[in-house]
Formats: sequence, C-alpha cells, structure tokens
Amino acid sequence: MGFRSIAVYALYLLVGFGIIGQGYALQRRCRHRILADLSNYLTAGVTLGFLNWLAPYLVGELMRGAPPRIVIQVLFILGGLALPFLIAQIYFLLSLVRRGMGYEPRSSIKAGFAAFALSLFVLFTLDVLAFFVQGRLPPPVNKGGYVFFLTIAALAARVLILILPLLPVRAGAGAMDRRVLRAFSALSLAGYAVYAAVSFSILEALAPAFFYLVLLLPLVYLSGVVRRSPSVFAVPGNLRPDSWAVNFGLTPREIEIACLVLQGEKNRQIGRDLFLSVKSIKNMLTRIYQKVGVRGRSEMISKLMRLDDQG
Repeated sequence: MGFRSIAVYALYLLVGFGIIGQGYALQRRCRHRILADLSNYLTAGVTLGFLNWLAPYLVGELMRGAPPRIVIQVLFILGGLALPFLIAQIYFLLSLVRRGMGYEPRSSIKAGFAAFALSLFVLFTLDVLAFFVQGRLPPPVNKGGYVFFLTIAALAARVLILILPLLPVRAGAGAMDRRVLRAFSALSLAGYAVYAAVSFSILEALAPAFFYLVLLLPLVYLSGVVRRSPSVFAVPGNLRPDSWAVNFGLTPREIEIACLVLQGEKNRQIGRDLFLSVKSIKNMLTRIYQKVGVRGRSEMISKLMRLDDQG
C-alpha cells in the first residue's frame, strides 16, 4: 500500500476512535443503560466500518503475488472479525431503541434476532465456499454473491429498527422523551440513506467517509441534549420506594440498591457508594430479582417504575 492509503487509514482510525470516545464520554456524563447501548453501538459500528473498508484493499494487495492460500486465510480472518461486529451493531441498536421506547425484548424478538444472525453466518460461509467450488474470490473483491445480499439484509434490519420509534406506538414504562428518540432515529435514517446511496453508485469510493454521517449526526444531537437537559435520560424522581417494601418485601438496604440501579448506577459504582464489594452487590441484586419476580436488571427497572406509575 502506498503512503496515501496509509494516511487515509490513519485518518479513518483517528476519527473512528474520536467517535468511540465521544460515545463513551456521553455515557460517563449521564450514566444510563440507554447511553451504554449507544456507546456499544458506536464501537461496533466503527470497528465494522474499518474492517469492511480494509478488506478489499488488503486482498487486492495480496492478489498481486501472494499464494491463494494466504488470500483465503485473510478472507476468513476479516470475515470472521467483521460479521460478529455487524451482528453486535444491529443488536445494540435494537437494544437502544427498545429501551428508549420503554420495552423489554421478548423471547420471540431474541429468537428472531438469533435466526437473523445465524443466516448472516450461513450466507458468508456459502460465499467463501464458492471460492473452492467455482474458483473465484468472494466479495468484497467480487460483488456478485451472498455477501452482497448480506449487506442489503443488514442495512434493511438497521433501517427497520430505526423506523420503530417513528410509528404511533405507545411508550412503555421508563421510556425516554419520545421526541429525543424520534430525532435520533430520523438523523440515523438520514445518514443511512446517504451512505446507501453512495455505496451503490459510482461514488462508492467515498462511502467510508459518508459512513460517519450515520454515527456523527445522532451522536452530536444526543450530546447536545445531555448538555442542555440531562434529565431526559434520568430516572423520574417521583418514585415511592416505600411501596416496594409493602409489595415485594424489600429490606431498606435492598431498596437503597434498587434506587441506585434506577438512577443508572452500575454494580461497581454502587459498591463504591455503599462501601461493598461487587460480589456483594451482585448477590443482593439476585435476591431483589427473586423478590420482585424478574429475571434481570432491565425487567426490575421496568416493573418497579410501572408499579409507581400505577400507585
């Protein structure tokens, strides 16, 4: 690779790490599970973008004189790395939107996502096997094949997830301000529209640059929201923890931990606040889950907030 390519890659990484850093800073500035999902979504997206962009150039360089065995290894390595990040990005986007709407993913949703992820792996495997059968290189060097449809399917999945907040669906307990979530979805969809238009046109070489529209637009917007009104992502202050003792038999210490969880605190931070070990916090949370009748943190938050809404 020439100096120009190396410089472009370096710039790409620099901007990518900047986006990841901003997402993490946003999460730290306002500790909330929704913003944690956003940070994970950005991390997976930047990593996926870098791997996908690097793959054709690296394979092209190797094809100039490298043995086919090395090329196949590179394809398996890059494909094996990129696919998990693609699936992770879609999963964290789904989690972010579902939590933002105040709903917990049902078993059917999780099963559907697992089936979709499995189909992506199958499509990629079939396309790589085509090299042995037909003697050709699979995408991204050759665009005709299963990976092309995989890209379309993944893009369609992300678009469908982002459309959910725009539908007239009633928000669940603990939902963020719907206007904020709708603006996030609209900005993300605008970014994906530009990215897709460039990717499947003669301007394909510019696609990596436009990829950042998908991440930068909603990130800048959410950063501004947190600076102006951090309470948008905060747990409402009209909770009545005394009702938790009556309904679920929670002890004062368990109520204290539950309140910190509803404020977005993580186990390590709760342990520091209460001068307890992380293991002790986990054990107490397990007992709280059993008393409340839930299986995890998110279900507990939703149930406790729903109880207070009804109370």
